[in-house]
Amino acid sequence: EAILVASLTSITQQMSAVNQALGTGDGEALAAALHTLKGTLLQCGLQPWAALAQQIYSTLTLNPEAPVTDQLSRLDQLRTALATFLANNEHGHD
Repeated sequence: EAILVASLTSITQQMSAVNQALGTGDGEALAAALHTLKGTLLQCGLQPWAALAQQIYSTLTLNPEAPVTDQLSRLDQLRTALATFLANNEHGHD
């Protein structure tokens, strides 16, 4: 259970970093946060979400001049999925 709690905390912190970078339009910080998030998702066995984080990360790093807002649809998909996942798993640990 301690590992699950640590993983959920890490995902929450990394999503906060994603949101902060998105809010400031900082593509470099967003890419770094997504890369870290992808690793955590892989460690948790959440491959589909890790793949989505990797797709966004790759797009940002391959085309750093593109506006961060170009990735909003995929970022919203990832944020919604992870928010639901975190909400569903939070209740068992209150």
